[in-house]
Amino acid sequence: MKTFLKLFLAVGLVVLMAAPSLAGLAVDFTSPTPGNDFNNGLSNVGFQFTTSTSMLITALGYYDAGLDGLLESHAVGIFDANDPNNPDFPAAPLVSTTVPAGNGNLNGFFQMSTLTTAYNLAPGNYYLMGVTGAGDPALDPYTFDPNGFTVGAGITFVAGAFASGGDLTFPAPVEGVNGYFGPNFATGTSPVPVPPTVLLLGSGLLGLVGLRRFRKG
Repeated sequence: MKTFLKLFLAVGLVVLMAAPSLAGLAVDFTSPTPGNDFNNGLSNVGFQFTTSTSMLITALGYYDAGLDGLLESHAVGIFDANDPNNPDFPAAPLVSTTVPAGNGNLNGFFQMSTLTTAYNLAPGNYYLMGVTGAGDPALDPYTFDPNGFTVGAGITFVAGAFASGGDLTFPAPVEGVNGYFGPNFATGTSPVPVPPTVLLLGSGLLGLVGLRRFRKG
């Protein structure tokens, strides 16, 4: 019985190692700065950032000031920050989703929406943008210059970013502002593939132990 249990736990550990693991939020802060929650009508807010390593984008999110759910849905996306005057420049976001209204998946100060398919973001220069609320102060605000502002590993903050309009739009940088948050994203690590030989070995060992016990019975 002890031998069987040890083998079962060993194979289970190998399988668990194949599961993806979360690496946390791109942007986090200890608390919003009082008075900096704001809503200026339909527009795009966010920030420019660079990445030094490839990272897997697993979820996009939007700021939840009251930590009690969003009153509106918010489109959020990541744009390549290359020169938009280049004719080959992609006008559409590289990855985007709509963070729904409600209180579904709170992480820090952000309601997150998990992507159906995680997006592999290569090292480079990007904008993270989100569409704000309809302008009513009672609806979802964004915040800026929060207390304890930090970014995740491999990410460098460049500048705040802004664009007018109610659709997800490529922005312009805004210097001197420590980000409009607004939008956020979460990263994860790719699953570590389990070699087929390891799985076959594990299942074979379990089968042998089971056969041995059957014969003894």
